[in-house]
Amino acid sequence: MLASSWIASVAVWRWVADDLRCFAFAGIDLLLAIAFFIMSRGRRFPVPLFFMQALLVLHDLIGMAAPPSIYWLAVVLNRAFEIELFYVGACAAYRIARLARKEKGAP
Repeated sequence: MLASSWIASVAVWRWVADDLRCFAFAGIDLLLAIAFFIMSRGRRFPVPLFFMQALLVLHDLIGMAAPPSIYWLAVVLNRAFEIELFYVGACAAYRIARLARKEKGAP
């Protein structure tokens, strides 16, 4: 899902007019927030991703009211994407370590 949102964001960045970019990014982030909210029922893994996407929706809405420069919009969106990728990688490493401990017989 993160990869598809990244591809959609790149498409928005290249082909959507400057004054409409915040609307498009807000739509992408809102769809991801909804998806992570649905996924988080009964699971803990997607909850931080939901909150990150909710913060990005808020950032996009603020960007509609007081448009930031293109540079700062790119900086915030890129850092948020990197944080999300780091979180997914850390969760994958934790799961791998946990499964390895189970195979060895440790609790």
